[in-house]
Amino acid sequence: MERGRSHLPPVQVVRALVETELARMPDALLREALRTLLVEPQLQQRDFPEGPPGARYPTWLVAQSRDFPIGLAYSELGFGPSTPWGYVSVNHLSLGDHSQWHATLDGAFKASGIWRRES
Repeated sequence: MERGRSHLPPVQVVRALVETELARMPDALLREALRTLLVEPQLQQRDFPEGPPGARYPTWLVAQSRDFPIGLAYSELGFGPSTPWGYVSVNHLSLGDHSQWHATLDGAFKASGIWRRES
């Protein structure tokens, strides 16, 4: 079951959301560290383990670790809209669990541990 395709923001909107989130990050060092990991937003259909059986939601991968199988993602569905930013496995197309999703990209980045590992 795929949901939300008709409500998908275009890639330009996702890029703008990322830039807005970056501008809100209070720590310039973290902001620049995250900026180096940004990728062209990639639309993926990810499993939602906490949803109905077979649920898959559109998710935008917006950043990816160079050294670890972790990415940062945006999804208005699944755990959104109050927590639309999450860290996800790049090896498995799953949204993961609720603890991986945050209100801000900054929160998802910090919780992912990527910044500690790559600094």
